[in-house]
Amino acid sequence: MKHYYIFFVVLICSVFFCSCSQKDSIDVLDISEEVVSLIISKDSDYQPHKTNEVLSGNYQKYMKYFEGTDYEIGISSSKDGALPGGATISCISGISQVRKSNVTKADLNELPSIKSFVDGIEISPQNVSQTKSSNSIMDSFGKIVKFTFCNDFPTKSSDGNIGEVDMYIPKTIEFIFPHAETEEDLNPLCYYKDFIIRWNKDEDNKNGVLVVVDWTGSMVLGNDIPDTHVCRIAEFPDTGEAQLPENLFDGIPDTAYCDLLILRGNIDNVEHGRYSYKLVGKTHQQISFILIREIEK
Repeated sequence: MKHYYIFFVVLICSVFFCSCSQKDSIDVLDISEEVVSLIISKDSDYQPHKTNEVLSGNYQKYMKYFEGTDYEIGISSSKDGALPGGATISCISGISQVRKSNVTKADLNELPSIKSFVDGIEISPQNVSQTKSSNSIMDSFGKIVKFTFCNDFPTKSSDGNIGEVDMYIPKTIEFIFPHAETEEDLNPLCYYKDFIIRWNKDEDNKNGVLVVVDWTGSMVLGNDIPDTHVCRIAEFPDTGEAQLPENLFDGIPDTAYCDLLILRGNIDNVEHGRYSYKLVGKTHQQISFILIREIEK
């Protein structure tokens, strides 16, 4: 996806500006060139840099993802873009990408294959690209499901090898604001102060939501800034609305083209027999926006 940056004075002519204010009546403003211009110095001495930062918050549950396990099992819902449409549902079943630090390459080669199920539905590589219309897996979101897993598919004499864990998987998440109904609504201009986002809340999700702002140096009109990457993460209670802190956008200049991602999920790491398992249920949506810092009326 191409990103752009404006280094000089730009007059905005009939665009949608996301004030992201708390007043519902002015969520979207129609801004003409007579009332506003974006001011960016031509002599900007912006320097390339890389920043990865996690702002203060309660990340305890999500940090469990980085604990080492032998296997990872789960389901994931992802929606890229703001236009209406179904999410893509993916299934995870296999050797964990985040493994125990003391596992050697030889150990990995000896790990047996696994079979895994969510509420009796087998999740395996052939399930990897289900859409919303494939409601068998989609129905697993927003309720307590039973994960069933085993290394060697059991026979009547070895059914004790089966592991079972009940776990809540949050509802699929989706932005309510910023929101787009048509292609003309995409890539909204969002002011970094009083930046309000809204999403469909899940009262049964006690882990909160993660919001990620990601900028890779891509700009609007003009040269990209190479070797630049700013990524910050903030955590909020799953109430359906949050005001993003201004420091989430530190180091990102006016009219930088950014990605905004919201995620919620549940994770549990369990031991069963000789092996450990990471059970995952997660959902996210990602949209793009143009960050605005200075407005002259």
